Amino acid sequence: MEDILFGGEMMFSILFLIGLLIGSVSYVITYIYGKEISNVKRSIAVTVVGVISLIVSMVVIGGFEGMPFGVMSAGIILMAIVFFLIGKIGFLRKTVILGLVVYALIYAAYIDYNQVNYWIDDKTVQDQDGNILAHLHNIETDTSIKGFKVFTIMEGQKEIALSLGEKMAGNRIEVTDVENKEGQTEVHIRTTYNQSEEKNPYILVGLDNEESEIVVIDTDGTVYEELK
Repeated sequence: MEDILFGGEMMFSILFLIGLLIGSVSYVITYIYGKEISNVKRSIAVTVVGVISLIVSMVVIGGFEGMPFGVMSAGIILMAIVFFLIGKIGFLRKTVILGLVVYALIYAAYIDYNQVNYWIDDKTVQDQDGNILAHLHNIETDTSIKGFKVFTIMEGQKEIALSLGEKMAGNRIEVTDVENKEGQTEVHIRTTYNQSEEKNPYILVGLDNEESEIVVIDTDGTVYEELK
């Protein structure tokens, strides 16, 4: 279960980090309006930025789509509290800001190294490799086929054809994240019911810089097997 949640945890970690940086930058910006402003007022200003972001996430956007702003809001408000507590200590304040910037750069580099370039191929385009077209025909005619098959396409890139099987008829597939982790490429998907007419829902996912082993995981915990 830990591996299944890894993609989501990574996303929230990035969003929280962005919130910490926004909070730090907001605090620094207050110096533009005057060095005589008290630390309490600077911290309040950062808090206001966090509260506005929280209102946007809960009221303006709402639901699952608003969660990213909510996570960032938590980071901003945390920085407001940190600067309120240590704001009068000049050296410590500068150390915190510098440490966050360095951490952000290292973390961003780590994320970029582990992320996999991917794209979703259009099902209506009929210029795919003959083997892929044959497999898609099998998927459409045999609705019991469930799992994914890996094909090698142009310049050695890979393409995954994932089908959900007849029990998932009427669902759509969305790729939420693709990442390299511990020698394997994890493709995280989300399936939602949208009354699709496909009797065997499927998706084509192109991959670049993937590992030799590929794993496809749904957010509901389903791990799809590779078709041989």
